[in-house]
Amino acid sequence: SANIGKEVAKDLGFEPPTQELVKMGLMLGMDLNGRAQTRQYAGNLIQRAEDMVRPGIMMDARHITHRLNQIETQLSRGGASPQTTRALSAIHDVRDRIENGQIEVKDLMSFRKRLNDVVATGGGFDVPGAAKPGWTRNLQAVKNRIVGSVDRELRRTNPEAANLWREGNQAFSVFARSS
Repeated sequence: SANIGKEVAKDLGFEPPTQELVKMGLMLGMDLNGRAQTRQYAGNLIQRAEDMVRPGIMMDARHITHRLNQIETQLSRGGASPQTTRALSAIHDVRDRIENGQIEVKDLMSFRKRLNDVVATGGGFDVPGAAKPGWTRNLQAVKNRIVGSVDRELRRTNPEAANLWREGNQAFSVFARSS
């Protein structure tokens, strides 16, 4: 499509530099549209998975507790810092939802979205991988543990929702890496 746009600009008598600008503008527009479609597709998959989980469905919290304890131990070394406080707070928020060794599956699913919102608000998706701020990487680590625990539970109890959940999170991952 971008090459066709360039040819149309040429046929209309535009100079070669303008033809290239038309081509680049069309390529950028198609890329942005593709990114928006990827994000929407991922969001739809996640939403469909969430819709398949009834409110009040509980899961054993030992797995997520163990995974979050590992991160907390690592992040707590050397005391709190601006790089660790958001992730440690998220870990505590998850723990606060655990009652009698159980946590609601929908609560964990909601934490994934909330952590993504925090990262997006702080501009964490706008920075390429290695240059991401430490707090973003730490929140991503917490989110990844949550996503993995939900996936593990859904594979056990609702394989169809598990497939949607996994595909949606993989699509979001591709979207985030392309930022």
